Amino acid sequence: MDSPDKIPEISTEHEDNGTRTSGQLQMSILAYIPFMCFIPLFNKDADPYTRSHGRQGLILFVIEIVSVIMLLPIGELIWKLLIIACIVASIAGLVAAYSGKRFELPFVGKWADKI
Repeated sequence: MDSPDKIPEISTEHEDNGTRTSGQLQMSILAYIPFMCFIPLFNKDADPYTRSHGRQGLILFVIEIVSVIMLLPIGELIWKLLIIACIVASIAGLVAAYSGKRFELPFVGKWADKI
């Protein structure tokens, strides 16, 4: 018998059996294409897997928009580096989404979990 002082841990992770439907994969891939990241987020049938990719895609999209707006103040070199970093992260997300894996992009994944 468990001690009354012990509180059971509640898992915030969703059960994930690792199998994905083609619809889930397609919606997750759309998440990493600029302007298309909203489709998985607002799809009423989206599951947690698809929404997590959608949130990461949204964060990348916001970073891309901010870097374009900040082009003049931050300089062309830094702008190019930010855009290249976003493109590389988008490609990594696309590959992970296509393979059906749950993947958290460095830095971006933490921000996306807060949305």
